[in-house]
Amino acid sequence: FVLAFHRDLSDRIRLEAALKEKADRLNELNITKDKIFSVIGHDLKNQLNNISGFSELLKDSTRVYDTDKVKKFSEIIFSTVRETNRLLNNLLEWAWAQGNKQPFNPKSLNLNNLVKTEILSVKSQAEQKDILMIHEPGEEIYVVADDHLLATCLRNLIGNAIKFTPKGGQIRVTEKQQPDGVVITVADTGIGISPENADKLFRTETSFTTPGTENERGSGLGLLLCKEFIERHHGRIWVTTEPDKGSVFHIWLPLKDNFGKIFNSNA
Repeated sequence: FVLAFHRDLSDRIRLEAALKEKADRLNELNITKDKIFSVIGHDLKNQLNNISGFSELLKDSTRVYDTDKVKKFSEIIFSTVRETNRLLNNLLEWAWAQGNKQPFNPKSLNLNNLVKTEILSVKSQAEQKDILMIHEPGEEIYVVADDHLLATCLRNLIGNAIKFTPKGGQIRVTEKQQPDGVVITVADTGIGISPENADKLFRTETSFTTPGTENERGSGLGLLLCKEFIERHHGRIWVTTEPDKGSVFHIWLPLKDNFGKIFNSNA
């Protein structure tokens, strides 16, 4: 009887702990959802107002403005649409991840080729701000990763670097192999972040965002996605930064030969 009572009590304690953990998780998700929807709703409204305003100027005043002015308005509309598209893509990715519907299909990847592809995808965006993109791949490196999730992280980090780097600046992307893994860095010569705000970047309850150097908008959702996706690879992401001296975002991933060991030990 005593043994049965002990087992029943132990099961009840475990059940209560599991229920509390789920309740805390749901509460955290609700807080994050409300915060993100508030930020995104505000940003989307601003983006659409920009598109509407400059489109109206082009529609009604094509004969008034010279070619350079029309070109400038067109560039602003294009840039705003691109940022809005990125915002909506991040929102969709986040929704899938929170619902545990985001597929995770790790496979052997040539990391250098993946980074090169993502740099090329934002080349025109960097050229609009006269930003020099430098890629230092080092030796050929292979990792086991989900190419879609990792590409999303790289695209967000490089896109943020462009956003917060003024015209004429530089962005340097490197991949370096270490004994226990590989480190990808995205370093910029941008405006940097204060220590107190840097601590908020990867936290759902206090995520921090600010307009870019050309007043580009952002929700902070991209960095939250980066953290979630990198941790699914049993990796780490962090930032070293200082106001007016730029930022360096670091991603650590296990090497191809170590991924299976780490994945199985954490399964």
